Amino acid sequence: MNQLKNLSNQLYLTNSKTGKKEIFKPYDENNIKMYVCGPTVYNPPHIGNIRSAVSFDILYRVLIYIYGKECVFYARNITDVDDKIIIESKRSNKPISEITKDMTNIYRKDIESVGCLLPKYEPKATDNIENMISLIEILLYNKVAYIAEGHVIFSVDAYKNYGELSKQNQEDIIMGSRVEIAPYKKNPADFILWKPSDEFCGFSSPWGMGRPGWHIECSAMIRSIFNSCIDIHGGGGDLLFPHHENESAQSICAYGDEFVKFWLHNGFVLVNGEKMSKSLRNCYTISDLVSNSSITNSLELRYFYLTKHYRKPINYTNSAIKSAQKNLYKLSKVLIKINDTNQALYRINCNFNNNIDNFIIKNNIIDALFDDLNTSLALSHMIKLSEEIVNIIEIIIDNISNNIFSSDSDYFKSYIKLTNEYKIGLFLLGFDENNMYKIHQNKALNSSNKLILDNIEELASKRWDAKLNKDWKTADLLREEIKNLGYDICDMENSYKIIPKI
Repeated sequence: MNQLKNLSNQLYLTNSKTGKKEIFKPYDENNIKMYVCGPTVYNPPHIGNIRSAVSFDILYRVLIYIYGKECVFYARNITDVDDKIIIESKRSNKPISEITKDMTNIYRKDIESVGCLLPKYEPKATDNIENMISLIEILLYNKVAYIAEGHVIFSVDAYKNYGELSKQNQEDIIMGSRVEIAPYKKNPADFILWKPSDEFCGFSSPWGMGRPGWHIECSAMIRSIFNSCIDIHGGGGDLLFPHHENESAQSICAYGDEFVKFWLHNGFVLVNGEKMSKSLRNCYTISDLVSNSSITNSLELRYFYLTKHYRKPINYTNSAIKSAQKNLYKLSKVLIKINDTNQALYRINCNFNNNIDNFIIKNNIIDALFDDLNTSLALSHMIKLSEEIVNIIEIIIDNISNNIFSSDSDYFKSYIKLTNEYKIGLFLLGFDENNMYKIHQNKALNSSNKLILDNIEELASKRWDAKLNKDWKTADLLREEIKNLGYDICDMENSYKIIPKI
């Protein structure tokens, strides 16, 4: 899509720092800078991790629509050095590099399957160790950090606005036990910038072998990529404190600038009303949902996420995902109808421009997305739009059949307008056309398989009746027919079982 700066409506986003919905005004319209905290790659991402990627993919698409892809610079990091990774390496007896490579590939595959665009930058923590060391040296020089027992530690007392982002005071922070209490800290709320580590997972530094603290990683990577303040910093709601609070503190103390203009955070994913946890065995991955047949296509999960505002918690249930499947198929079916209608129009030599690149729309879908990315409202407008399109298609096909179609008609002009709006809506919501065609194909295939199985059930029932009536010839013929469909019958004492033929 090309640059579209002449839109009359403005983008509003809720800034976590102020708690208010504000008009998004970037530092530079030709250079939009967005950074989102990515995965710590020690295990496959669960559906909570995937929600964050989808939430900020929507924002990325909206920014592309407004400013043009060439003006939006999106970075999402990979944390490939962390205590959890070290623990997993020792548990599995696998090298850290193997674990992080495998888990990074799984993450990329999963977020691609839910329709996420690739970010322009995907920095890895291990590729930025020197940048982290340089940043820590600046903090030491500025006397906002100190060295104790081989650790380099940030002093929260040196930054008077500490707690401003997360709306917490130091007493609450310490009482809440979300900080690492250690005797070598001047203040229990102080946080680690660099810690000692052996060669198993250590890097050479002015303070000896060690590895970076979690918070310094993102600050260093942001500075390395953008070299200045950024417009948007996003992540899951659980990162607001301590991660983003600490990021903000160290970056402002190092460089003296604003660091981030807009902080955005997405809500949690619950499973059947409960928080995801390993003890409850409900930290589902995309692979889990496919394996247990909860979803047939990962875009169903994307649709589910979009039914709730990105800042709010969302509850994963069987009924919620089934509803998402139903509505997603409805949207894909309309896209097929549009394609079939276009082919019918081409056959009668009705040529028209169906290119959405330069097409600007002002409708309810755009209004919803520009209002703090209200995807649930945008989806409801998409469903209504799809129904309007189906009604117009019926008129067009009827008129083509009766040789009274006119390209000058109001209904045809409405068709062009509404189908372009529909395709732009699909793009903004992340349901790209090629993926939507696959949804329809998969549904058709599943329906075909169901018809085959229904037929086999009927044949098996008839065979059982024939067997009970000692009509062995009919029973054998029906069994052969079932075998030809790829299945066999396993007879039991008072019943039978249909099994795939080996």
